[in-house]
Amino acid sequence: MAYPYDQNVVGYAPPLERIERFRQLCLGAACFLLSWHVLRVGDFNFTASDFLFLVCFGLFLVRNRLNMLALNVMTAHWCAALAMMLGGLLIGSVFNGDPLRWANIASQYIFGFLLLPMVLMSEDRMWIRKCLLYFVLGVAASQIVALSMASFFSFEQSKELLGPSVVAGNGRIGGLVSDANLNGAVIAFSIIALFNAHHHGLIRNFFAICVGAVLLWALLSTASFTAFASTGIATCIYFVWSNLGRFMKVGIPLIVCAVAYIALGLPLPEAFSERVLGAVLSGDLSQAGTFTHRSALIAEAWEMSKDTLFVGLGVDRFRVESIHGMPVHQFWMLLLTEGGILSFTGLVLMFGILGMMGIRAFNMHREDGAMALAILVILLIFSTSIPHMYNRLWITPLMLALAASFARNIQIYFTPEIVGEYDDVFEVDGTPTALALRGQQP
Repeated sequence: MAYPYDQNVVGYAPPLERIERFRQLCLGAACFLLSWHVLRVGDFNFTASDFLFLVCFGLFLVRNRLNMLALNVMTAHWCAALAMMLGGLLIGSVFNGDPLRWANIASQYIFGFLLLPMVLMSEDRMWIRKCLLYFVLGVAASQIVALSMASFFSFEQSKELLGPSVVAGNGRIGGLVSDANLNGAVIAFSIIALFNAHHHGLIRNFFAICVGAVLLWALLSTASFTAFASTGIATCIYFVWSNLGRFMKVGIPLIVCAVAYIALGLPLPEAFSERVLGAVLSGDLSQAGTFTHRSALIAEAWEMSKDTLFVGLGVDRFRVESIHGMPVHQFWMLLLTEGGILSFTGLVLMFGILGMMGIRAFNMHREDGAMALAILVILLIFSTSIPHMYNRLWITPLMLALAASFARNIQIYFTPEIVGEYDDVFEVDGTPTALALRGQQP
């Protein structure tokens, strides 16, 4: 078969089969619905997005195209670190807790931290970029639903329609994630992904501004100090590391506009004004929600960890032993008490591996690497304020960001000499690019 402009074509791939198109459609839909946690089976933590990811996993497995080395040369280290984290929890659960509860938690961690990366790293890199955009659009759509419920329905009506956490009684927006703090994290992830999608020309300026405005207002409406702070930090990291000039042209004016908006006393979500703005302006973090109560739990966990270094309490046992009857909202301390030093060390190694992968991605492509590192920073910040991270919403955005650099190159792209001769010409990093043949490697 003859290629157009043979000197520019870098490879050959036969046309995509219908099953490949179906798999890509499932993956795109899974990313779009990732934040729609209300679409789950009862109270069981298995969503429509999880089901679609499993379909993709099965299709890759049946066709012998599953990338078992999801993190390249770091895959063995990643598996060992994950085994250490879960192994410590298993030891504690066998001696002090419930091994069946451990099996439930361990299966969810294996699904999110091992099987999902295999699926994402097996897909075409350019399709992964589009899936990142679909994730952003799915988050924006869920925020539009939640903000509409808050504006046009009472709390009782929204509770009856979508549950009590989409719009909380105090006005905080939980979105279709059904949790305000987790919703804030998802919005933070999606804002960074939106910057990257706009850079790659996957979304036009007007639509990017509209989506960004929805996400920003929803972020404020979550009234999550952690989400607000992590978004600001990650945005600075992304722009400074990817393109300092763009940060000077875009980032600083945005910061000035935001400060001016607040200084002028223009409208803000009531929950944000009461819960976050006061803490920011006064510097008193005790005003930021349950900060004081969480600090007491962390202090209790630190004292308790002196007796759990080698054999932990077991999965979900901290809330039983705690005088407060609640899990400590600090993932590191929770693992130290429930899984001992073995689980804690495993978590340290996992974050170290993710950091190394982010740096490798940065060396390959500044924009994609900066996105991965910025999302990793958000994940690290939230790990200090949540009890567990087995929900796929935590790890999937980061793995999508890494897959944008490390996933397979399946589809063949080239730079056309005459742009007008092709209908499917788009921009990649500002360069006109055409899709030569869509398919898989023979």
